[in-house]
Amino acid sequence: MSSLNIKKGDLVVVIAGSDKGKKAKVISTSPKSKKVTVEGVNVQKRHKKPRSAKAAGGITSVAGPIDVSNVQPVCQNSKCEKSGEGVRVKHVLGKDGRSIRVCCKCGESLEKAAVKEVKKAKKDTKAKDTDAPVKEAKAKEEKAPAKAKAAKETKSKEEKAEKAAEKKPRAAKEKTAAESGDK
Repeated sequence: MSSLNIKKGDLVVVIAGSDKGKKAKVISTSPKSKKVTVEGVNVQKRHKKPRSAKAAGGITSVAGPIDVSNVQPVCQNSKCEKSGEGVRVKHVLGKDGRSIRVCCKCGESLEKAAVKEVKKAKKDTKAKDTDAPVKEAKAKEEKAPAKAKAAKETKSKEEKAEKAAEKKPRAAKEKTAAESGDK
């Protein structure tokens, strides 16, 4: 199976052809034919015939596939010297054993999931230091409503039991009164 350095959803720059210099998002990839479809690049006209009275026909513009060698991924790391430009890609094994796409210039990951994990890890370390008392307070607040609900439920059960107990003697009194009245 052949693989590409470009994935669906990547921001790329076109480096060759009539749309050279355009930056856009990848709509789809086709590893077998080594083609990618990029928004607004290689726009082609499609003539559509209406198939029913309600369906609209006409000429529509559709982005066509271009060869993967004509695009490069854009490094979005602001510290990279090629920031906002097309970069070459190398593959590095991550901590979990997966291959991660990395910018050749700065070494920053081009994978969206990996970038999110790094940002979360940074936030978590900062949050541990500053937000420990806040988290404890939130945990207490979450437990408090649960305790209140449990207390309300037990109160409502007790009230129901008391009402039922009150009704039973009434019914018994009424039966005895009815029996004595019949005699």
